[in-house]
Amino acid sequence: MDTTPHTRITTLALVATILWTVVTSTQPTTLTSLSPSLTVEQQDLVVWAMDRFVANGLDLPPIETEFSPSTIDCMGHKGLYYAAERRLHMCAMDKRTMLHELAHAWANVALSKADRQRFVELRGLNTWNDRGEAWKERGTEHAAETIAWALMDEPIHVRWVDDGIESFRLLTIPDSDVNSLAAGFEALTSFDSPYRHASEVQAQSAGFSPEASLRR
Repeated sequence: MDTTPHTRITTLALVATILWTVVTSTQPTTLTSLSPSLTVEQQDLVVWAMDRFVANGLDLPPIETEFSPSTIDCMGHKGLYYAAERRLHMCAMDKRTMLHELAHAWANVALSKADRQRFVELRGLNTWNDRGEAWKERGTEHAAETIAWALMDEPIHVRWVDDGIESFRLLTIPDSDVNSLAAGFEALTSFDSPYRHASEVQAQSAGFSPEASLRR
C-alpha cells in the first residue's frame, strides 16, 4: 500500500533497516548493505525480491526497509511504503507483499505523470492515488498488484466462476485476468514478464479454488 508520510509509530518491536542504493550507470540496481540486525529469513526475502526487479530491468531508488512483527505497526496492513521518506515498513514475511511495496517505490521514480495517466485510462480508472477512492479503484494499487503478479515465482490467480463462466483472476483488483494484467505490465514497463503467461493458467484448471464461488 502506497501511503503519504506521517510520524513514525513508536514500537517496542524489533525494527531492522536495509539500505538500498542505485548504481547510476548501465549496471543494475545494487543492494549495498544489509543491517546485521536482520534475521536470515528477512535478508533472504529482501534479496529475493530485489533479484526479481533486477532480472526485469526495473531499477529501484534507495529504500530504507523496516521489519516489525505485528500488522499493528503497519496500520493493519502487511506492509506500507512511505514515498516521501522512501521507507518501506514490512509487518509480514510475505513475498507478494514485498514485491507489491517495492513496486510502489519503483513506480514513484520510474513513471511520469503522463505514464500514470495512460495506465489509469488503460485500466478504466479515474485516479492514480486519490484517497477518496476505494483501494481497488486507485491506479497506484493496480500498478503494484500488476508488478507483483508479473514478478512472483508462482501463479497467484484463483479459479473464478461467475454466472457459469470460468476464468482465472486476482481477488484484489477487478479486470485481473492474465491478458489484462499482461497488457498492464507491458504498459508500465514496455516489455513482457518472463514469468507469467497463459499456459500456467491452463495448468491450474485441474484444480478448484475455494474462492471460486465468490462474486466481485
